[in-house]
Amino acid sequence: MSPARWWRGPRVRIALFALLFVPGAWLGAHTLHAAWSAQYRIGLDVQRVACLPWQVYLIARQPYKPTVERGDILMFRTDLALFRRQFPGVDAIAKLVAGLPGDRIEVRDNQLFINGVYWDRLWLLGFLEAEDGAFDRTFVVPEGRCFLAGSAPGSYDGRYWGTITAEPVTGYVRPIW
Repeated sequence: MSPARWWRGPRVRIALFALLFVPGAWLGAHTLHAAWSAQYRIGLDVQRVACLPWQVYLIARQPYKPTVERGDILMFRTDLALFRRQFPGVDAIAKLVAGLPGDRIEVRDNQLFINGVYWDRLWLLGFLEAEDGAFDRTFVVPEGRCFLAGSAPGSYDGRYWGTITAEPVTGYVRPIW
C-alpha cells in the first residue's frame, strides 16, 4: 500500500466510522432520552394494598388532553395530612376520575353512590378514627372540579376529602401492567 493511500485501509475506515458514529449515536440517544423523560416517566406501585389494580404505569407529566373524562387516571400533587403521615416524601398520587361536573355524589350510611349507583363503602372509618356517618353528605360536583376515587376498599380518596380542581393535576396515567 502506498503511503498516500494508508487512510483507505479497512482498519482506518472502521476507526474513523467509530470516531464519528459513537459520539453521534450517544448524542442522539441522550437527546431522545431527555425529550422522552421530560414528558413521560414510568411509575411503579409497590404498595402492599394499592388503590388501583395495576402496578406499572406510564405517566404523562404534561396533561395531554384538553378535558378530563370519566375513567381517566390523574396524577396530582397532594398536601393532605394523612398522605404526609402515611407516605412521607410522597407528594403526588394517582386516582381514577369517578365524578365530573354535574354528577351527584352521595355518601349515605357509610356507602358511596355516584349518580345513584353504588360505588363502595367507606372502609377507612376505623383507621381515620371517625364515627359512623361522619362523612355522610350529598353534593353535586361543581364546574371546574372532579371527584376522584380508587378501586380498592382501602383507598383514601374523594369519598373522604371531596373534589379537586385541575390546579394540582400534574399529568395523566396509563396502566401498563
